Amino acid sequence: MAGYFGHSMSNNAVAAYREDLRPISKWNKKDLTDTALDTDGCVFSREELQSCTLTALKRYLLECKEWHRTSKHFNQTDFYGIEEENVTDHEPLAKMQSFKPAKKQAPTKTRLAKIYFEEWVGTRNNGEYMTKQALAIIKGEWAYTLSGKKHTTDKHFHRAYKYKVAPEGTEEEFLEIAKKHNL
Repeated sequence: MAGYFGHSMSNNAVAAYREDLRPISKWNKKDLTDTALDTDGCVFSREELQSCTLTALKRYLLECKEWHRTSKHFNQTDFYGIEEENVTDHEPLAKMQSFKPAKKQAPTKTRLAKIYFEEWVGTRNNGEYMTKQALAIIKGEWAYTLSGKKHTTDKHFHRAYKYKVAPEGTEEEFLEIAKKHNL
């Protein structure tokens, strides 16, 4: 069955999809649960499998079965299927339910600031950079202003003077920036 199906994948890869094998990124929770439950000797209930995260299900129920050529560049893609031994043994359930995905990073601190940056003024062929200033809310590596956002590591971003509290008379502008960018 050699050959290619269009420009996307080999005929063997198409056949693998028909046999419930696919790249790991193509497995969703519903398909993984249904396929596991259809496996002979499955010891899990639908509720037990649905109580686990998709990442845990992929980690403990799937194994790489084969690889196939995909794309017009003949990439080698691993295809995963249900690891029957783990579906017929109750031991993986405790591991799956205790599996915790990687911790999310702590929320990025926001700071009020006055920023100085260069902005191109004029036409594409006839213009120049002019130094401008604006009030901004800095979150992570981005400075949000009323006119948009600027990356703080950009070569045209000069400096930021951070405030502990909004200077008198600037509270409204900072509130408008926060509202505009949902900060």
